[in-house]
Amino acid sequence: GWVVLNLGRNNSVTLHGVGIDEVAKDGLGIVRDSDEIDDSIDNCPDATNPDQADLDDDGLGDMCDADIDGDRIPNNQDFYPQISVNGFRDTDLDGIPDKCPSRCLVLGMRADNDDDGDGLTDRDETSRGTNPLLADSDGDSLSDGLEVETGFDPLDGDDCPRWFCTKLPLAVLLAANNVDLDGDGLTRHEEERLGTNWRQADSDGDGLSDGNEVALASNPLSVDSDGDGLNDGREAELGTSLLLIDTDGDSMSDSEEIAEGLDPLDESDCPRWHCGGLNLPAIIGIDTN
Repeated sequence: GWVVLNLGRNNSVTLHGVGIDEVAKDGLGIVRDSDEIDDSIDNCPDATNPDQADLDDDGLGDMCDADIDGDRIPNNQDFYPQISVNGFRDTDLDGIPDKCPSRCLVLGMRADNDDDGDGLTDRDETSRGTNPLLADSDGDSLSDGLEVETGFDPLDGDDCPRWFCTKLPLAVLLAANNVDLDGDGLTRHEEERLGTNWRQADSDGDGLSDGNEVALASNPLSVDSDGDGLNDGREAELGTSLLLIDTDGDSMSDSEEIAEGLDPLDESDCPRWHCGGLNLPAIIGIDTN
């Protein structure tokens, strides 16, 4: 007979309270990489990672996670990509804490000697009188380090060449509540209210700017707003919902459909082994003849 049931992510089913494990899927399992882990449970279906390591427990394996340690600093911009800087001040968002007390040292980090990332060490800035926590002390849009390197005065807001500088008053840079400083469509005031980074257009590193996420009602602080296993940027590309685990309502999550080569926008393509009409005797190898 035909039995309506769903296969669990651990390849098990339950029938009348009796667990039947290790159900053969008759070749329906799909593995796109070479780690021999079914894509439906692989936290990196397109990258080989047999250990399934996930340092920040966000559901994305380290091998395919753009932010391995979960501190909202992309790996390629993070000096310590496997040590989270959360809990420490990091002015220039390079993954190195401004100060490194004992609990920081124990983690294997050290203090940043250039807190604002302008190319001048904090000690050098102190001796010059520039602000070690502000990359452009005089507000002329040329960083302190570049001004020193090119022979300009990092404390003179009028000496930056006009071919380079967009004139912004220091007051605007310091308290620009109504200015969008990172080009993501949100003002500094809005970003501070949301908790996003007003110096970084894509705070969570998911491929969508903070402003786009707000417009789409997704979470600009979460790589995967709906928790379906696809990051928000990927969902925007696919046209799936950033807020629904199962966009087309066919009982398969969007990521499961992608893993199985199905269309997450087509409610009619859910396979019988998942959505119903499963021949249980055939699946578990019982000869009914």
